[in-house]
Amino acid sequence: MAGLVVPLAFHTLGTLGFESTKVLLVRLLALALLLGWLCAETLRIRATPGPFAWRNSLRVAWNGPLRLVAMGLVVYSAANIVATAASLTPLVSLLGSWDRQQGLATTLAWLVLGIAAAIIGRDNARRTHLLFIWVLASVPACLYAAVQFAHLDPVAWLNQPLGVASTLGSSTALATYLAMLVPLTIACLVLAAPAVLARPATTRGRRPLAWWSDPRLRFGGLAAVLTLQVAALLMTQVRGGLLALAGGVLVMVAFACWPTHRRQVVMGGTIAAILLVLGSVLLAAVPRPDRGDGEDTSARQRVLTWQDAVRALAGPRLLIGYGPETQMLSLERHFPVELALRFENQRFDRAHNLVFDTLLTTGLFGLVGLVMIVYGVVRAAAWGSVVERGPTRWLPAGILGALAANLIAGQFAFDTAATGVLFWLLVGLATSPLVPLPAAALLLPARRPTRRERREQPAAGLAP
Repeated sequence: MAGLVVPLAFHTLGTLGFESTKVLLVRLLALALLLGWLCAETLRIRATPGPFAWRNSLRVAWNGPLRLVAMGLVVYSAANIVATAASLTPLVSLLGSWDRQQGLATTLAWLVLGIAAAIIGRDNARRTHLLFIWVLASVPACLYAAVQFAHLDPVAWLNQPLGVASTLGSSTALATYLAMLVPLTIACLVLAAPAVLARPATTRGRRPLAWWSDPRLRFGGLAAVLTLQVAALLMTQVRGGLLALAGGVLVMVAFACWPTHRRQVVMGGTIAAILLVLGSVLLAAVPRPDRGDGEDTSARQRVLTWQDAVRALAGPRLLIGYGPETQMLSLERHFPVELALRFENQRFDRAHNLVFDTLLTTGLFGLVGLVMIVYGVVRAAAWGSVVERGPTRWLPAGILGALAANLIAGQFAFDTAATGVLFWLLVGLATSPLVPLPAAALLLPARRPTRRERREQPAAGLAP
């Protein structure tokens, strides 16, 4: 539900038709999962096994490759809680700002959904089906982007960006979302390819397969979805999204081919990384007018904002940050005069860089926790797929490629409700193969009958 509905949900009844709806859905889904888990544990009271019997499996996970991920989650969560308590505006840091609504509540909701994805994704079939559904969820967003590109949008949106925004409300967010989904779509295509390339089995004496079960139809549909995603990404006119797409595909191919073609991966990856850096410089040098006068470019804006963030990081706030959603206040003291003259009535509520935004909000503690999570996820994905070869290895490769695309896009932009929830869901799926399975008794707990049930239970025979 989180990966399917959140990117598509919006309304036209107010000024915040995108983020408010998506954040509300994220929080409600996380709250429903959390309360459902607490109710399930409560039902195990006076039963065998009792509540929280899964804690014995934590020792297995702690002694394995997931230790670093667990430590990173604890550090990252604690850093967000401490930064909220010591925030310049505690209520805003808790509930989120008016425009973004990405406070502590939304961050904890993302983490809850990521943990749920890690538990559900232990089954390989479920993990594949989840990714397939999320890939198909991008089709309405891509079609709406095509409608906007053709100037046929029935809704007259205010403050429209240069590119299409579709159901995400921002061309930058749409570019990041599609850049994350393209590696997943390619992974699904590779998984569907063997069924198409294999010789068709004989149908003599058997009922022929239905048309919707034809593997060629699935492969062709995925190829069409991939074409739609790339076309919609080009319609956004976001250069960071193109770099994120290239980096995500590069990471995916390198991870998938590493066990069998290590030398080619090293040589080709080095050349591709150099070309990617050169392409970044060239794209940044190309002027892109944000106000239509041809004088101001988004690259220059980001450089000035990053310089402002560096000046703002000092003293105790370097360790704990100013609090979630406080970038506008922390950047105001050293706000560049050049930006103030160019945008008299506008201030930036993000540094447009993942590292600087993390330092401004949660400090070094939050950045250390995030780095531990990312490194632990890559290590866990490599550990869990060490024996994978062929098409099945492209599934974790696609997940890592999507995560890499998000991180690359985050160096020039920031997460929204849709891209943030997809990022943490993929973090959970990347670590899910190493999450220990519970014992059979934990799956179906034996509930102790109540006194009334024991009194009404038949003693023997068919008659009470």
